Amino acid sequence: MGTSIALAAKKANIKVTLEDNSASNLAIARALVGGDDRFKNELVDLVFVCVSPKETANIVARALQVFETATVTEITSVKKPVFSELAELDIDLTRFVSSHPMTGSEKSGPWGADPNILLGKPWLVINETDQSKNGELTSFINLIGAHVEYVPVEEHDSLMARVSHLPQLLATILAQQVEETEQNLTGRGFREMTRLAGSDPKLWVEIIQNNQLGILESLQNFQTDLAKVIKAIESDSDELESIFVAGNNASIKADGFSGALTKVRAEIIDDENFLAEFIISLKESVVVIDLKMIEVSNLHLMAEIVLPEEEAILLTRASNDARVRWLD
Repeated sequence: MGTSIALAAKKANIKVTLEDNSASNLAIARALVGGDDRFKNELVDLVFVCVSPKETANIVARALQVFETATVTEITSVKKPVFSELAELDIDLTRFVSSHPMTGSEKSGPWGADPNILLGKPWLVINETDQSKNGELTSFINLIGAHVEYVPVEEHDSLMARVSHLPQLLATILAQQVEETEQNLTGRGFREMTRLAGSDPKLWVEIIQNNQLGILESLQNFQTDLAKVIKAIESDSDELESIFVAGNNASIKADGFSGALTKVRAEIIDDENFLAEFIISLKESVVVIDLKMIEVSNLHLMAEIVLPEEEAILLTRASNDARVRWLD
């Protein structure tokens, strides 16, 4: 992630310098990013500490000492252990801001860096301390095209257990459900769901060990929901469909839509192949989950469109073609 941040900074015409204990990683990162080998300490405005959780507190402390006027941030996905260790070090944290970009990939090291991975993504800033020192970091986040979200430190780790650490564990387990001889038969869905299984095992063991309570709670909640699925399958009840519908709605919200799915209907007069024009316009203008066309009579069709509520409002307001009549 460190090299991705550096590449995003370079793209925004921000000067960067890099440090790494690994000579190989440093050489690759510098080849990708370029920039000065090292600034004079007093010229550095912002330092990003992008190391494993167990190394973070000590590196933050060293950065605060070496870069005497810079704001220092770290980007670990577990915060409570880092804050506890920093408190034990008894150092001045006036220039320290904890943060966490909510993006990434299963790839580790500078070779997996992507300058666009932060575009449009939320970047969490821990707001348990003085907001006035966040200026350098929040300005940087906005400049590279991400956006700031504030989260209290006491909520961060439990949030990560749900939205990051649990998915990692589920992907790791799911990847092991298919025999090696069956791997070439898997489709896109399986590969997308197990992509995270390719992540660095040592790093993830460390993350989980540092967020045991949050992850155990998330696993127990998942276990409860899994038991409901098993029961619904065994009893052949309508509850199974309700589970899928709830998942549909949750997925839509994860894509940035606040409302549930809704169905809208429209009567269409298909003269001069207007239907093709209508369908292409739908695909380009709104997010459609499902579309069914029902023939009523010659050239007269009924469209049933399933989409998020917000998109439905946009669609019905924007369309004013006389060949389309929206129904209540």
